[in-house]
Amino acid sequence: MSRSILIVLAVLLHSFLMGQNKFHRGYPFRSAFNQPDSSVVNLAGLQLKDGAYLSLDGVRSITDTAYHYLILTALKPKGDIKQSWKIDMQDKAGILAGTISMFQAKSDSVFVSFTTNAANDKRVLLGLDDGLRLSWSMAFNGSVTDAGTRTGHLLTEGIDTLLYELCQVDRQDSALWYVNQLNSKGGIRQSFKYNQRRLTGNALPSEARDFRSTTDTGFVWTGRIQRNATGNSAMLVKLNDTLAASLASLYLPSGFQHAEGLKVLQAGNSYFLAGRMGNALNAMDQSFILQADLSGKIIWSKKIDDKISKKSIIDGLIQDKDGSIVISGKLIIRDTTEAPFILKMKQNGQQDWFVLYDRAKAHFNLNGNLFETGDNGYGYYQTDVDDEMSGKLKMGLIKTDDKGITGCEVADTNILFITHLVAVDTLLVQRVATQDTMKEVKVNQRGFNGFEIPVLQLEERKFCRNEPINLLLEAGTEGAVAYLWSDGSTKDTLRVFKTGEFSVTVTIDDKYCFMLCDTSTLDYYDLPNVAINIGSQVCINTPYQLIASGNSGKEPYSFVWNTGATGRVITPSVTGAFRVTITDDCDEKAEATINVGSFIWLGPPVVEFDSLAKVCKDSVFIIIAKASGGGGLYSYLWDTGETIDTLKTSVLGTHMVTVTDNCGRTGVASITVDSNFWFPLPTVTVVPGGTVCKGAEFLLSAAGSPAAIAPFTYKWNNGSTDAVVKGTELGTYIVTVTDKCGNTTSRATVVNESIWNPAPSVEIEPSEENSFCRTGKVGLIARAAASGNNNGIVKYEWSAGNSTSNQVLVDGEGKYTVTVTDACNLTATDEYLTGELGIACLRFPRIFFATDSVAYEGNALFGAINKCGVDSTEVKEYELHVFDRWGKEVFSTTDVTETWDARLPDSTNSGPGNTDKYPPDVYVWYARYKVGEFCAFEGKGEVTLFW
Repeated sequence: MSRSILIVLAVLLHSFLMGQNKFHRGYPFRSAFNQPDSSVVNLAGLQLKDGAYLSLDGVRSITDTAYHYLILTALKPKGDIKQSWKIDMQDKAGILAGTISMFQAKSDSVFVSFTTNAANDKRVLLGLDDGLRLSWSMAFNGSVTDAGTRTGHLLTEGIDTLLYELCQVDRQDSALWYVNQLNSKGGIRQSFKYNQRRLTGNALPSEARDFRSTTDTGFVWTGRIQRNATGNSAMLVKLNDTLAASLASLYLPSGFQHAEGLKVLQAGNSYFLAGRMGNALNAMDQSFILQADLSGKIIWSKKIDDKISKKSIIDGLIQDKDGSIVISGKLIIRDTTEAPFILKMKQNGQQDWFVLYDRAKAHFNLNGNLFETGDNGYGYYQTDVDDEMSGKLKMGLIKTDDKGITGCEVADTNILFITHLVAVDTLLVQRVATQDTMKEVKVNQRGFNGFEIPVLQLEERKFCRNEPINLLLEAGTEGAVAYLWSDGSTKDTLRVFKTGEFSVTVTIDDKYCFMLCDTSTLDYYDLPNVAINIGSQVCINTPYQLIASGNSGKEPYSFVWNTGATGRVITPSVTGAFRVTITDDCDEKAEATINVGSFIWLGPPVVEFDSLAKVCKDSVFIIIAKASGGGGLYSYLWDTGETIDTLKTSVLGTHMVTVTDNCGRTGVASITVDSNFWFPLPTVTVVPGGTVCKGAEFLLSAAGSPAAIAPFTYKWNNGSTDAVVKGTELGTYIVTVTDKCGNTTSRATVVNESIWNPAPSVEIEPSEENSFCRTGKVGLIARAAASGNNNGIVKYEWSAGNSTSNQVLVDGEGKYTVTVTDACNLTATDEYLTGELGIACLRFPRIFFATDSVAYEGNALFGAINKCGVDSTEVKEYELHVFDRWGKEVFSTTDVTETWDARLPDSTNSGPGNTDKYPPDVYVWYARYKVGEFCAFEGKGEVTLFW
């Protein structure tokens, strides 16, 4: 039986508006499937950007494990139902409890994800538009190589506005996790799969409970993972913006065998993790919360005090606008009563307030949805017990102010959480790229009307000012236990005899704390107003329209003009002042006047000309006249006698046209055409082709311009008629170009010896790769280059070494030459004197500037500088000794990379800043070494030290 009374909603007094946005309401449900024990379980909920609330609920019988269908319900800010839809699978698959997600994206679309018990297509993703209409539905199966069953299914939106899905693949010995990056239509962009293991050990079974995006473009998820054969730990996994795991930690509260993370969020530079714990997997009845830094290290950890509740669940964890942490959940109080609660704490774990909502019994499950509302309060969706005897359930919504109050309870003075130690361990998360499969799946959405909730509606009405007021306002509502009208009356009706606002608050007794509030506004009709609008312009002295329009007052209206005419529209044909009087259905009157001047008559037409196209000299050109304005339906008359809008002529000079419109009015325009409208004379450019070998065929390319006078024809003085001419003889080439108008121009081009390719060049350099120190021979390289087009070096001739390539190995010292030949058979020669072999390839500076700086920079150290062109490891039998002017050795080393910093080696105060250092002076060095098998050096020199 419906518990509603129809009303017309009116504007509420401010105080009533504030009160209506605080409530604790339950939503009873009619029976379904012909079963009287049908239950509704809340699965997800949020506040939309337009201020409405949105819930997603599952419908099943008490004994079922899967939901038969989902109900999507939009609620008004007071908690009244705005609209509901039934959503079910076309293949009649059941919808599994557990990880179900719903959120509104930045685009205002709403996304829903859930898992079904179908044989295939288990993971389902729905996209709804901003009107909550189903736009598309997709199903995902995972990689075909993973045979496990996909059960977990969590969805969130990234900072990049893409969708991210976390889903679980159950196996006998472990669990894989997929993270899919999706576009806004559910299309897969990339996929990764992950397994978790201890730093030493096999992959571990795990289960996820929460998955969220973070403000640093990453993601966090939590759940539980098998710690050993007898226990589980809560886990925290952080993914960076590339979806690689940057943190993976395990947490186990002291004194417990099992722990599970239920909710997680990142707030600034720390993580908050809330979960449950116990000594049996199916009896994790106590709750904990902790804060960890970005490395996973615990900052503080707490559990719910057993003195307040020995059994609890945390199902909501958010950060509100002021940066505080807000928690929701259920507690067992007074040993048997399950009650929902909300608690707010500072980020250091200090409790701000704690409120219990024990008006109705809560269902003790993991489902719950906490969110901050637009009026700085909080909303909390959860499931309540509708019938304790049968166990029938219903959806419940708690809407509080910023202190957690709905108006029917006070804050609890108990401190809910107490300090409790939590152990930390490290988890290894391995990621590999993978592929997921997807396809469209059929989902039904239709309207739904299965809730049984009371609705309050008061009548709203307006009266004529001379009409007596006598109206009975009725507020009777089923389940109501009290009525309070704005004048203090306490009955279910109120008789009123005057205008004003009359508000009523109805208290409903269904174990909840909520009141229905509404306001009836009674008022007089406003006085009517009238305005006059003028119709379109017309030909002079012809009828035009004046249109009167009324507003306000009470319809219908009557109109009387000062001309004696009646009705909204009159059609005078003269100018002057006009007045209209309007009378509404309350016999109230209003007047309007308007002065109509000559502006109502159409003016003469205006003539313009299209842009003229250029033509060849003395050719016919076209002038097109365009008329506008006036009365339309134009006729044309040119000074040549033509009577159409287009004039074709070859005569330069001024041409005039007269246009007459439908009203008989005329407009005149003229245009002057001179020789500037003829195409210009042609020009020609000639570009030589690339250089060629002497006597070979060369090219000359001619091009006429501008393009407007194309096409062009070409005639060369050698008889060729192509744009490109070929030749082998030097001399003058003349081309004549003719354009489309028959005009010509010529150009002469002189071809001389510069068209031939120049001789090649060559330079000999020593080869570091084939150095004497390495090979015992002198390696030489010829750096040769050929000039011109289609040219290259084709031959190398060395004076020794019997080489025909650009490199040669020669014996001993001496002068060597190479001759190169290019493709044009031109040659070039270079010679090279090897000089003395086996010279030093290490260099030693003559001065250096020692420094007190911590960092040695520039020429601050003395030692060998490698100029050998070889690796330092090829330097053998290296010795370096440094002596002062008295012959005392001040430094020695056998390491080519070691240098002298000019400090006393035996000083106890060594290093930069040491005051025990050698003075500025001239020092003598001695060095010897070998490079490769064929080079040796022994020598000495001087170096000057500066500080």
